Amino acid sequence: MMRFGELRAMMNRGMHWLSGRFFVVTVAAMKQPKKAIRLTALKRAHSIRAERLARAIEREQAIETALAGVFEHHDRAEAALAAARQRADQILADGNTQAEQHREAARDSIRALHALGETRAAIADLTRLPVHIVRNALADNVQAPPTQLNTPHCA
Repeated sequence: MMRFGELRAMMNRGMHWLSGRFFVVTVAAMKQPKKAIRLTALKRAHSIRAERLARAIEREQAIETALAGVFEHHDRAEAALAAARQRADQILADGNTQAEQHREAARDSIRALHALGETRAAIADLTRLPVHIVRNALADNVQAPPTQLNTPHCA
C-alpha cells in the first residue's frame, strides 16, 4: 500500500489516482485555450464530414455507373429488336413475293386443267380447293387475293 507522501509526490508530477490506478493528465491539455479546443473540434468534424462526403461521392458514382449500364443495355436491346424487325419485314416481303408467284403459277395450272376439258367442279375435287377459288382463277382479268389459295373456304 502506498503512503500518503508518495501519493502526493506522484500527483505533483501530474499523475492522478482513479479506480485503483494512476493515470497521467498532461498539463498542456488542461491549459489549452478555448479557441484551440474549438479549432481541434472543428478539424475533427471537418475530417468526419470529408469522409462522409467521400463515401457519398463513391455511392453516387456507383449509382451513375449502374444507371449508365441500364440505359446502355436497354438502348442496345431496342436497337437489336429494331434490326430484327427490319430483317423480318424484309423476309416477309420476299416470302409474299415468292408466294404470289407460286399462287399465280397455281392459277395457271388451274387454267391448264380447264383447258384440258376439266369442269370447275372436277378441278375443285382434284385440287381439294373450294369451287369459288377455282372460279376466280378461271375468271378473265380477275386477280385472286394472295391468301385465297391457302385459306380453306366452304363452297
